Amino acid sequence: MEKPDLILVDEKDFYYPDLELPPLLAWVYIFITRFLDAVLWFEPDPQKLAVPLLSAYAKDAGFQVAVVRGVSNYFFRRRRFIELLRLKPLAVGISTAAVKKISTVRRVAAIARRHSPGSLIILGGYGAQYSPEMRKAGDITVTGYGEAALVWLLRRLKSGSGITDGVVADRYGSKILPGSIGYSGPEKMLFPDWSAAPARPRHYNIEASRGCRFNCVYCNFPGRKKQVYRPVEDVAAEMAWAVERFRAKEFDFVDSNFTSEPGFASKLSGLLGKSGLKVRWRCFARVADFAHYPGLADEMAEAGCTRIFLGIESINDSILVKMRKGYTFAEVEAGISEIEKSGIPMHANFIVGFPGETAETVRETEKFIKKHRFKSVYLSALMVPEELYERARRTPEEFNNLRGNSPRTWAHDTMDYRTAVKLAGRSALKVNLSKFRPVVFPLGTNVPDPDKDILPPV
Repeated sequence: MEKPDLILVDEKDFYYPDLELPPLLAWVYIFITRFLDAVLWFEPDPQKLAVPLLSAYAKDAGFQVAVVRGVSNYFFRRRRFIELLRLKPLAVGISTAAVKKISTVRRVAAIARRHSPGSLIILGGYGAQYSPEMRKAGDITVTGYGEAALVWLLRRLKSGSGITDGVVADRYGSKILPGSIGYSGPEKMLFPDWSAAPARPRHYNIEASRGCRFNCVYCNFPGRKKQVYRPVEDVAAEMAWAVERFRAKEFDFVDSNFTSEPGFASKLSGLLGKSGLKVRWRCFARVADFAHYPGLADEMAEAGCTRIFLGIESINDSILVKMRKGYTFAEVEAGISEIEKSGIPMHANFIVGFPGETAETVRETEKFIKKHRFKSVYLSALMVPEELYERARRTPEEFNNLRGNSPRTWAHDTMDYRTAVKLAGRSALKVNLSKFRPVVFPLGTNVPDPDKDILPPV
């Protein structure tokens, strides 16, 4: 076994807060997915990009990389992890992108410290970025996109130069190395190292951009207000490479908003058509983009787009202003009309309970959903991030005197969390009774507020 410079731990825990199934079926589902995950027959969910990208950049910089996954869940994988640790790598990188429990990261870090105390434990991903307690489990946390930061750390460790430059401490004393918000430099983005994944990525996650051009008040996404796209030819080349190398047929664009730059979406659609690639792909999009650029949805449909995920959130103009969505109900209607003409199936998200929401505005949303041909709809009771609470404390009248101290303990002048949950459930039932099949799903209603171990929802 060759000594690795870096062990990447692709960790996840099994936590099913939003599983809308009867208890017996839920247990059957959990057993089957865990069993299949253990034997690597298939991945229940599309494979995340984080570890394959980190592996690609570290290898390109000349470092030896080993990847392990499921260390906290499976004994036989833990044994391989320990064998690799005994070779004394420079660093152990733990991805927390699919981790909800702080205790999961603590267990993995404890194994690393026990068997290779000299290795630097690097954390990255959503969990470590947002949880001070989770950050304490590692030696340093890389925020944002970490490919360049990881390579920098490995080079410093290899040369013995120390890692103090650019490293800051949070208020709890944990070390943080800021990664990038967009792409790390002018160089061409490397394709993911899918040898670092447990199975061949036939359902292929791909990104065309990083960041988000918009700044909605309910969102805690770190890359807001700026979005940078890859060269369109590079994205098309990666798709062709994935088809040839892995026989990929399904692509999911993981961008926060694929259509922020409609010219990019139009050009990529044209390139896919000219290349003759017979692929199916899905993306997140902003509904108003289709209103502003008539014909864009038709171009995407011809290029193989099979589903558009829309974060509409509200159809009430006053609430849309408070959310800082940047569009009106008229633009929502026009955008939906364009997508419906193209024939691309739509998924829509709506938030129930934002300041200004009333039973009447929820009924208006319900009528709107009945009117249109959505493939699926999520009605989510509002979960308030701390940033929104801070804004409400500064300008209480703007947010109807929003108050509370956790994502679900909120109340304001027109609604509280419990009422929002009830209204979402009732609206879902009414819409579903008017359709031939269930279309609307109220999400997150059975998730407890974060405790000492469980992180808040994304």
